[in-house]
Amino acid sequence: MNNEFNEDDLDFEGDDNTIIMTDDDGNDVEFTIISMLEHEGTSYILALESEYLDDDEASATVLKEVPSDEPDSEEMLFEPVSNDDEFYKIIELFKAQSDEFEIEA
Repeated sequence: MNNEFNEDDLDFEGDDNTIIMTDDDGNDVEFTIISMLEHEGTSYILALESEYLDDDEASATVLKEVPSDEPDSEEMLFEPVSNDDEFYKIIELFKAQSDEFEIEA
Protein backbone atom coordinates (compact mmCIF):
# COMPACT_ATOMS: atom_id res chain seq x y z
CA MET A 1 0.00 0.00 0.00
CA ASN A 2 1.27 3.46 -0.89
CA ASN A 3 1.29 5.15 2.51
CA GLU A 4 1.34 8.75 1.38
CA PHE A 5 -1.28 11.39 0.90
CA ASN A 6 -1.55 15.15 0.65
CA GLU A 7 -3.27 17.37 3.16
CA ASP A 8 -5.81 17.98 0.38
CA ASP A 9 -6.75 14.28 0.61
CA LEU A 10 -8.13 14.83 4.10
CA ASP A 11 -11.87 15.40 4.10
CA PHE A 12 -12.97 17.11 7.31
CA GLU A 13 -16.58 17.79 6.31
CA GLY A 14 -19.07 16.53 8.85
CA ASP A 15 -17.82 13.76 11.10
CA ASP A 16 -15.99 11.97 8.30
CA ASN A 17 -12.22 12.37 8.44
CA THR A 18 -11.10 10.40 5.44
CA ILE A 19 -7.92 9.79 3.50
CA ILE A 20 -7.43 8.01 0.23
CA MET A 21 -4.47 5.67 -0.05
CA THR A 22 -3.36 3.60 -3.01
CA ASP A 23 -2.86 -0.14 -2.56
CA ASP A 24 -0.16 -2.22 -4.26
CA ASP A 25 -2.49 -2.90 -7.21
CA GLY A 26 -3.08 0.81 -7.86
CA ASN A 27 -6.58 0.83 -6.36
CA ASP A 28 -7.67 3.78 -4.22
CA VAL A 29 -8.78 2.71 -0.76
CA GLU A 30 -10.65 5.07 1.56
CA PHE A 31 -9.70 5.11 5.23
CA THR A 32 -11.47 6.91 8.04
CA ILE A 33 -9.25 8.53 10.61
CA ILE A 34 -10.52 7.40 13.99
CA SER A 35 -8.05 9.37 16.06
CA MET A 36 -4.89 11.45 15.77
CA LEU A 37 -2.19 12.27 18.29
CA GLU A 38 1.30 13.67 18.55
CA HIS A 39 3.98 12.04 20.69
CA GLU A 40 7.57 13.23 21.03
CA GLY A 41 7.27 15.38 17.91
CA THR A 42 5.79 12.66 15.67
CA SER A 43 2.18 12.60 14.45
CA TYR A 44 0.25 9.33 14.51
CA ILE A 45 -3.14 8.35 13.14
CA LEU A 46 -5.42 5.46 13.93
CA ALA A 47 -7.30 4.66 10.71
CA LEU A 48 -9.81 2.07 9.56
CA GLU A 49 -10.76 1.09 6.04
CA SER A 50 -14.03 3.01 5.61
CA GLU A 51 -15.96 0.03 4.28
CA TYR A 52 -15.46 -1.69 7.66
CA LEU A 53 -16.66 1.18 9.88
CA ASP A 54 -19.76 -0.72 10.98
CA ASP A 55 -17.84 -3.96 11.67
CA ASP A 56 -17.21 -4.24 15.42
CA GLU A 57 -14.43 -6.76 14.76
CA ALA A 58 -12.56 -4.66 12.17
CA SER A 59 -8.86 -4.00 12.58
CA ALA A 60 -7.49 -0.47 12.49
CA THR A 61 -4.06 0.58 11.33
CA VAL A 62 -1.59 2.74 13.26
CA LEU A 63 0.42 5.01 10.99
CA LYS A 64 3.12 7.54 11.80
CA GLU A 65 4.17 10.59 9.85
CA VAL A 66 7.60 10.34 8.25
CA PRO A 67 9.63 13.08 6.57
CA SER A 68 9.30 13.56 2.82
CA ASP A 69 12.33 12.91 0.62
CA GLU A 70 11.61 16.13 -1.23
CA PRO A 71 12.46 19.45 0.45
CA ASP A 72 9.57 21.93 0.77
CA SER A 73 7.07 19.16 -0.02
CA GLU A 74 3.55 19.66 1.33
CA GLU A 75 2.93 15.93 1.04
CA MET A 76 2.16 14.15 4.28
CA LEU A 77 3.82 10.74 4.29
CA PHE A 78 2.70 8.03 6.68
CA GLU A 79 3.92 4.49 7.22
CA PRO A 80 2.85 1.68 9.52
CA VAL A 81 4.54 1.61 12.91
CA SER A 82 6.94 -1.33 12.64
CA ASN A 83 8.80 -1.13 15.96
CA ASP A 84 6.94 -3.23 18.54
CA ASP A 85 7.87 -1.04 21.52
CA GLU A 86 6.78 2.11 19.67
CA PHE A 87 3.57 0.40 18.48
CA TYR A 88 2.47 -0.66 21.97
CA LYS A 89 3.36 2.74 23.44
CA ILE A 90 1.23 4.51 20.80
CA ILE A 91 -1.63 2.04 21.29
CA GLU A 92 -1.62 2.85 25.02
CA LEU A 93 -1.70 6.58 24.21
CA PHE A 94 -4.67 6.08 21.87
CA LYS A 95 -6.44 4.05 24.59
CA ALA A 96 -5.86 6.81 27.15
CA GLN A 97 -7.00 9.49 24.72
CA SER A 98 -10.55 8.26 24.29
CA ASP A 99 -13.05 5.73 25.56
CA GLU A 100 -15.23 6.07 22.45
CA PHE A 101 -13.74 2.92 20.94
CA GLU A 102 -12.15 -0.27 22.19
CA ILE A 103 -8.56 -1.03 21.24
CA GLU A 104 -7.02 -4.47 21.56
CA ALA A 105 -3.44 -5.09 20.49
